[in-house]
Amino acid sequence: MEDQAVTQILELIRTLQEACLELYRSVETEQEAPFQQLCGDVDAGLTCILNLIDGVETEGNQKLDMICRSARDSFARMRLHYPERRERCLQKIEFECLPLLQEAYASYYFYQYLGDHPERLAAYEKSERVLLYGNPYIDQAVETGRYRYEVSLMVMAYNKLEYTKRCVESLLANIPKGLRYELILVNHGSSDGTKEYFEEIGPHKQLDIAVNGGGAAAAGRIVEGEYVIAISNDVVVTPHAIENLLACMRSDPSILWAVPATSNVSNFQAIPAKYSSEEELMEFARQNNRQDPFRWEQRVRLCNPIDIRRSSMWFATSGLEIYSWSLHPLFPGRRSSFPDDRCSLLIRRSGYKMMLVKDAYCHHFGSVTLRPLIQRQGEQEYYLEGRQDFARAYGVDPWGTGFCFDAVFMNRVVGEHTGHVEILGVNCGLGSNSLKIKEQVREYCRNPDVRLTNITCEDRFLKDLAGVSDEVKKIRSQGELKRFLNGKTFDYIVWEEPFPPVRDGQKMLKLLRAALRPGGQLLVKDCPAGNGEEELGERWSRLAV
Repeated sequence: MEDQAVTQILELIRTLQEACLELYRSVETEQEAPFQQLCGDVDAGLTCILNLIDGVETEGNQKLDMICRSARDSFARMRLHYPERRERCLQKIEFECLPLLQEAYASYYFYQYLGDHPERLAAYEKSERVLLYGNPYIDQAVETGRYRYEVSLMVMAYNKLEYTKRCVESLLANIPKGLRYELILVNHGSSDGTKEYFEEIGPHKQLDIAVNGGGAAAAGRIVEGEYVIAISNDVVVTPHAIENLLACMRSDPSILWAVPATSNVSNFQAIPAKYSSEEELMEFARQNNRQDPFRWEQRVRLCNPIDIRRSSMWFATSGLEIYSWSLHPLFPGRRSSFPDDRCSLLIRRSGYKMMLVKDAYCHHFGSVTLRPLIQRQGEQEYYLEGRQDFARAYGVDPWGTGFCFDAVFMNRVVGEHTGHVEILGVNCGLGSNSLKIKEQVREYCRNPDVRLTNITCEDRFLKDLAGVSDEVKKIRSQGELKRFLNGKTFDYIVWEEPFPPVRDGQKMLKLLRAALRPGGQLLVKDCPAGNGEEELGERWSRLAV
């Protein structure tokens, strides 16, 4: 699309944002004539944008089309509340109409203006980024240290009303007493009565998006809680899950993201659970959801049918989410199939933590909303293209070595430890298997005195390993490895991928075994024949001293 047309559209969206602020003031001061005039101007402006992009097939235009149609619908619904329900009108302007226009501008700027000209990235980072992203309510809270709410509880729904009702009812029944919270219900293009059901609930804020895909990210612009708990509509919230998630986040300022254990989720985030009815689920949860910090497990990545986030780092202008768009000049993340991996990478490469909170179990029915989309596109194509995109952009395969620990580590492999424990990971990719050993010592031995070192011969893993390790080092040869190990001993060594400079696996095994403490364990994947003292299964062997 021609640069002049793109600039014209951006200017027009900015003008519409200014008109929206004037519209708010006209409602506040009960000036009907300016209100009606401004409503007409906004509608004409949105129609003009839709006409300008009509028939021009670009990713930026497709996204803008959906958001503008949602915004036009939002303004039309807001207009119906005037003048009888002025407070409702003001709320819709502040928490729906304006955020959608802000999202329209940011989305179009990124996907169209920058997408066509990567060389503009430096200027974007210097001046435009802070104007496009960030939540003014959270910005003010970060500055003053005072948040309006402790938690923003957000449910996002796209049809499947029967699931949505169970989700919202379970949430409302299990909000901790005395919690200062806001309830935000997001209707993401539903056509099955979800909007009307949300209105019956009467949340603090309701964001209605007319077109699925038409601006749901605007929800991040309206949260006001210190923490945000986002819940998919196919999740059932259980007793004490919310307070345990909050306890985990409050325990360590370096924790930015956490999820409860759930059913029907990948990434080995489930825990053993047996129930066949809602009553049995709630009883299981009451037994499981007894606060226990030793069951808070650090992870390399997370999947999030329900999650909790620290809003100062996700939604403030100075937060990490701002940088996620421009982490790489190739503009990663343009496919939607790997958002969890994208967020996980951003967090661990920035030196922060992600946690699986096992003492906060919730039921997840499993991709009720997303599954039809994947099936329409074709599951293999949906994930393959996204995986390739991710690898090109970030330099690592999101589902490559170490993205999640292997199944053998679902079982306990550590012994009993009361003192300091040293663990070494050797070529463990993104590091999940070596990290799992550390977390097993914490959980099963109730021992936090554990130190994890990871070494790798590949530059591409250094940033990721730094986020989940106490020490990371690049080792390029057997000689370097020998010098590194000199004088060091470990309780556990996890060797996962071959060490390319070393042709003789037997020498490598001898070197690593010599670095084990008495009673130590060497856990090796694809161990050279004849050296496996104990087969753990799935290509893993355990060699002990």
